[in-house]
Amino acid sequence: MKHELPIATEVRPAVNLANLATAINAEHVAGDAMIQKGILHYRQAGKYLIEAKEACGHGNWLSWVKKNVRFEYRQVARYMKLAKCDVTSNLELEWSAIDGNAAPEENGEVPEEKRFLTISSWEVLKAAERQRALSPPSSEEKFNDQGDSESIGWALWSWNPVTGCLHNCPYCYARDIANRLFEPKFEPVLYPSRLNAPQNTSFPMEKAAEKPSHKNVFVCSMADLFGRWVPAEWVEAVLDRVRTAPQWNFLFLTKFPIRLSEFDFPDNAWVGTTVDCQARVANAEKAFRKVKAGKKWLSCEPLIEPLHFETLEVFDWLVIGGASASTETPAWVPPRAWIEQLHSDARKAGLRVYLKRNSGILTQEFLWDDPTEEATEAPAALRYLIPKDQKA
Repeated sequence: MKHELPIATEVRPAVNLANLATAINAEHVAGDAMIQKGILHYRQAGKYLIEAKEACGHGNWLSWVKKNVRFEYRQVARYMKLAKCDVTSNLELEWSAIDGNAAPEENGEVPEEKRFLTISSWEVLKAAERQRALSPPSSEEKFNDQGDSESIGWALWSWNPVTGCLHNCPYCYARDIANRLFEPKFEPVLYPSRLNAPQNTSFPMEKAAEKPSHKNVFVCSMADLFGRWVPAEWVEAVLDRVRTAPQWNFLFLTKFPIRLSEFDFPDNAWVGTTVDCQARVANAEKAFRKVKAGKKWLSCEPLIEPLHFETLEVFDWLVIGGASASTETPAWVPPRAWIEQLHSDARKAGLRVYLKRNSGILTQEFLWDDPTEEATEAPAALRYLIPKDQKA
C-alpha cells in the first residue's frame, strides 16, 4: 500500500515571491494584449460587414446576414460601429461603450427617432403616453458585456437606458464616444426598450461565483442618471427594473449627490458619487448622510487634486483613478502621495479601496522608480472647479 505524507508535514520548496510577482504582472500584460488584439479583430470584421452591406444593395442586407453570419445581429451592429472608430482612439473604451442591442428592421437599420426620447419630446407627452413609453413591449435588449476588460474592472456589464449629460466636464471620455457614435450625441435621452435588459440578460452564475464583478452592472455609464435635468419618472423606471433583478448588483454614479435622497434604493443598488476635486467634498458628505442603499461608494476618478474628507465613514467603498486622454484634456496619473494619503484615510475609516489601472499604482514598480520629476498638480485643462481665491 502506498503511503503519503500528510499535507501538514509535506516538504515544499521555498516560494520566491519576487518571481511570482514578475509572473503575475507578465500574465496581466499578456491578457491585456489579447483583449486589445481581439478588439482589433472585431474592428476588422466590422469593416468587412460594411463592405458586404454596400455590396448587398437595398433590401437584401438583413437576409444575407441571417444566411451567412454565425452570430447575432446585435454583434453585427457593434462590429460595424467599432469599425467607424478612429484607429488612434482608445478602442477598449469604445468597445465597452458601444450599444449593440439594436434590433434590425427590414432594411437592417433602426431609425434613432423611434428608439429614444429627448427631454423636450418627453415634456409634451400626456400622462398616458408617458406611461406607455415606460412600459415598452418585449424586446431583445440586454446588458452590454464588457468581457474581462479593466477599463471599468469593478463592473463587467453596463446598461444605458439613459444616455447623455449636461455637466460638461472637460475630461469626459463618454462625451467623446457619444459625439462620434450616437445619433443624439450627448444630449440626455431615454431608450425605453433598454428597460427590458435586466429580464433579458442571463445571469452568469458560475462566473459570478468565481469573480463577483461578473454580477455587477454599471448603470448609465454614458450618463448621469441623477443630473437635475433627468425626469424623476426616468429614474423611477430604472429603479423599478433594478428591484425585479435582485441577483445583480447595480452600480450608480453621479456628480449631483444631493438628489439621491429623493429616491428609495433597493438593497442591490450600490449608490456612488464622483469627487474629483475638493470643491465637491462637502456636498458628497452632506448628501450621503441621508442616502440609504445596499452599498455607498465614492469615486475619485480622475483625482485632479489632493482631497481631504471629514466623514469618510458615510461610505463603504472607495475607487481611485486617473484620466484617459480626451479631446480636450491629456491623460493623467495622480501623484503617488495624493493616492497614498487618500488610501490611508479610507482605510482608517474602514473603507475598502479599489485602485484603477489608470491610477498608476498597478504599475508602480515601473512608474515610481522613474527618475523624472513627479507632477505636483494636475494640468490646467483638467481643473475646472477652482476656488474663487485661487482664480487669476
